[in-house]
Amino acid sequence: MKNTITLILIILTLSACVTTTYHVTTESMLQQFANLHADTRQTFVVDSPLVFPGAVTGGVLSELDVLDAKGNEHTILVKNNTALLITTRNGRQEIYHFSNLILQNNTLYGKYSSVKLDDIIKIEVTP
Repeated sequence: MKNTITLILIILTLSACVTTTYHVTTESMLQQFANLHADTRQTFVVDSPLVFPGAVTGGVLSELDVLDAKGNEHTILVKNNTALLITTRNGRQEIYHFSNLILQNNTLYGKYSSVKLDDIIKIEVTP
């Protein structure tokens, strides 16, 4: 009996930690960014030993319309730790967080890297 209760508690704990992954198309993300107000953020490009400060104008999303694995539409709240796993045509995968994500001039900029929207084949979203 004690082992059964322990097993049930472990299963409940593990199931609470499972995070759902959603998908969004590049076109859908572009449409959602298109209706935003402009926001200017400070950026820094590091090319050791030099640092180049700059300002980039973009938008801030508070909600994102996404699709689950079955194709059902959901609206999720965007937080600083909401992550995008971007897969490009050459198979490279990179993670971008909304806390430092800017979409400008057909390019998605993150804290350390950028990717052209035309090169993206898949976007996975983890709330």
